[in-house]
Amino acid sequence: MPDVGFICATRGDEVKVISQEKKVAYSSYRCDECGRKIEAGETYELFVGKPSGEKSFIHRTCADCLSLLDHFFCESYICGKVIEQLEEYVHGVGGEIQSDRLAMLTPSAAGIVLELIDDYLEALSESTNVR
Repeated sequence: MPDVGFICATRGDEVKVISQEKKVAYSSYRCDECGRKIEAGETYELFVGKPSGEKSFIHRTCADCLSLLDHFFCESYICGKVIEQLEEYVHGVGGEIQSDRLAMLTPSAAGIVLELIDDYLEALSESTNVR
């Protein structure tokens, strides 16, 4: 299956957006998607949301994960699951991601996609060698 679509997720509980803005980090934080350290001076997205009937939460996303969101996801996605959803997408398209799509990503984001493709192809190779 060729790489033609976007990843769209639906949630059972909608999250009310309290604020969502790009900021420059004044100290270091951890990206809530990939776990990478966001260094002071880097741009990141700060999202504050409130699920129905629950406490509000803060979610920080680094520039690389924002790049993945911009080029692989629809407007809706599940916070904290971007890499996992991207991995499922890579498997769904048989590891075939268009090179022009990779070229639009930040270098680190492209590296994440390429690593997921390598992992998929390695697992595929291992499963065909077992038979």
